[in-house]
Amino acid sequence: MEKKIKLLIFVDVAQILLAMMAMIIETRKRKQEGRFAKDSTSALGDNENEDDNGGCKDGPGSTDDNGTSPSGGKAKKVKTTAREEHGVLIAAFNSIGDKLASAIEKASSSNKNDVPADLFDNLSSLPGFEEAHVSFYYAYLVSNPHIARAFNALPFNHKINWFAMFVSEKFPAP
Repeated sequence: MEKKIKLLIFVDVAQILLAMMAMIIETRKRKQEGRFAKDSTSALGDNENEDDNGGCKDGPGSTDDNGTSPSGGKAKKVKTTAREEHGVLIAAFNSIGDKLASAIEKASSSNKNDVPADLFDNLSSLPGFEEAHVSFYYAYLVSNPHIARAFNALPFNHKINWFAMFVSEKFPAP
């Protein structure tokens, strides 16, 4: 894999991790302050439905006159503990780490120095070239595998053009 591609991958991963860290820090700050916004228009800590004791009130008449709750009662808030939140964050980081590791492994698993198996056969099948020239071209392509892969994918006419360009570059006219 080229250095530029690796660098782009690492920059993307770093940006993702920084964004996640910012979210975690913001969540912890809010939790420590004990204030959560109900929506994007209300300020943090402005809970209109909260009584003086910090409890949630559903409006007037949440209990009957005899002190019992009505049958429809209010829903209980589900509280997550710090340990549960920590476990979720660990699981998220592990998942991201696993995905990142497999992506890097997959990207680096292809051997950059591999030349196509049928390269020599393709060179030999081109008409009008002597064995010595074909061997010379093959040696050049093997020493430059990225060019060999590109050359092997070319259509016939473009392969001939490549030979002409190669010869003019390597053996310039006096």
